[in-house]
Amino acid sequence: MTQAYSFGAFNFDSSGNLLVTSSGGGGSSTVSGTGTAGTPATGVITVQGITSGTPVAATLPANQSVNVTQVGGAALALGQAAMAASVPAVLPVLQVTAIGTAVATALETGPAAPSASIPVTNACATSTPTQPTIGTTDTLVLAANAARKGATVYNSAANPLLLLLNSATATSTVYTLSVAAGGYYEVPFGYTGALRGLIPLGAAAVQVTEFTV
Repeated sequence: MTQAYSFGAFNFDSSGNLLVTSSGGGGSSTVSGTGTAGTPATGVITVQGITSGTPVAATLPANQSVNVTQVGGAALALGQAAMAASVPAVLPVLQVTAIGTAVATALETGPAAPSASIPVTNACATSTPTQPTIGTTDTLVLAANAARKGATVYNSAANPLLLLLNSATATSTVYTLSVAAGGYYEVPFGYTGALRGLIPLGAAAVQVTEFTV
């Protein structure tokens, strides 16, 4: 009968041989003798573990093994990864349509044509020159005329002409403007009322031209 005793985590027989317990339930086997590395033999422990000499894989406990194909327990995707489909950027339909139509219209047709012609209301074909003598008191320079398109007044006198664009009485204090000697004045085109005036420093003739249709 073989006597066995324990030393720490190892079991030995009475001769000091290491006892190995078979995981298959076959009892303990004595490890005794020498062997050559890589050569199957009995009575020794080899890394092959079986008589064929096939290496036995050594497995570390879970989460202690070094696996360069995993990070955090998840497998790494090796090689070129397939990308997800692109996400299209979509503008509101009304904005795209409005911008596109405006640009296309400007490029294709250019500036829009005017909707209607602008009539020239002050066109005239007749002018009537007169040389009224303006006194030192209120004098009619040009009578009202509904057909008038415009008029000009040239003061050919040696003294200022006080001109009033109204049918009221012109005085040295009631007038529209003063036309200096040798001065020229254009009556606002469209004004058809009377022109009155005076030359306080001495009566003299002036040059008046009226424009009508």
